Amino acid sequence: MSDKFSYSFHISNGKNAIKNKSNLTKCIRHNVRSYKDGDASKIKILIGADNAEDVNKAFKETYFKLFNPAVEEYNKNQKRKDRRITNYFDHVSNDSKTDIATEIIIQVGDKKNQPKGDLTDFYSKQIERLKKECPNFEIVHAALHFDETTPHLHILGIPYSNYGKGLSRRVSKTKVFTKTKLEELQNNMRKGYKDINQDIKKGRNHDFTVAEYSRMQKEIEEKLEKKANILLEMDKKQINIENEIEKLLEEQKVLRNKNINLHKKMKDVELLCEAAKRDIETRYNDTVNVFNDVIDDFINDFDYKYTNDFILKRIFGSEDRVNRFKAEYERIETQMEEALLKRPKELKKQRDDSNLQMDKMRKEIEKHSMQNSDDFSYY
Repeated sequence: MSDKFSYSFHISNGKNAIKNKSNLTKCIRHNVRSYKDGDASKIKILIGADNAEDVNKAFKETYFKLFNPAVEEYNKNQKRKDRRITNYFDHVSNDSKTDIATEIIIQVGDKKNQPKGDLTDFYSKQIERLKKECPNFEIVHAALHFDETTPHLHILGIPYSNYGKGLSRRVSKTKVFTKTKLEELQNNMRKGYKDINQDIKKGRNHDFTVAEYSRMQKEIEEKLEKKANILLEMDKKQINIENEIEKLLEEQKVLRNKNINLHKKMKDVELLCEAAKRDIETRYNDTVNVFNDVIDDFINDFDYKYTNDFILKRIFGSEDRVNRFKAEYERIETQMEEALLKRPKELKKQRDDSNLQMDKMRKEIEKHSMQNSDDFSYY
């Protein structure tokens, strides 16, 4: 009873898609082992050159051969120069929606169960069958790898299709490799090959079963959409946080300025209070001193005249007039003493009222200062 080998037919897709010139160069360098520590001795080239530079050149030449007639015809119908295509190879490379090339990987067997002998003839026939099954896939390069766990074939080519409007021929992986075509292609590529002395059974190939392909694509799209929504939500939260931080910093700046101004005003008021207090005390002391000096001078002057009877009699003429003068003098002296006692009390009351007003202002300032210190402590 013969052994059965798995058969896999994969196409570049998703993160392995060849979108532009850079992707294509990396893929070519891998296939021909054109990189540091690469061992090309276990690579067998079935189509094309054995170095990356010539393979890249071959792709550009193939592009020119396939698409230049259509490009020239397209440019003739374009009145605006900015719509004309100068180089279709570069044009496709700059188009993020289109793959510049497509890679197909074919493998028979796996790590545990591999066919024996030289598989070059088998894979060469696979290439020929692929050309018949897929005439709109122009093969530019094919390399057979023997340096990995299981031998496998890398095929690089350009899928193209004809169109009725616009550019009449274009690169189009989606038109050449439709879901139906992929399933049909996998089955046809597997049929009729028993030249390696064993039967070939279908391997795991999630790229080409229509139901599995649809399910996988749907799952990928759902996951990508979910991740995109999560990232979008995170971006929104980050923006909100940044706005809140900016708002808090502005409030902090305003509070800081208010606190600084409040302390400055409190200091100015304290200075004014001290100055007013000193001024009132000085004026009070000066007024008391002036009144004392006036009274002393007046009393000394009249005491002299009052005690000198001879002089008084000479001035007033008689004893009776002298007595009346003394009585009047005593009355005036009593009134002045009362006035002098009353005046310092009035000045003292003014000073006390001023001190009470200053204390009230100081308490009000301290109250506002403590409220601001609770919200924003800077001092």
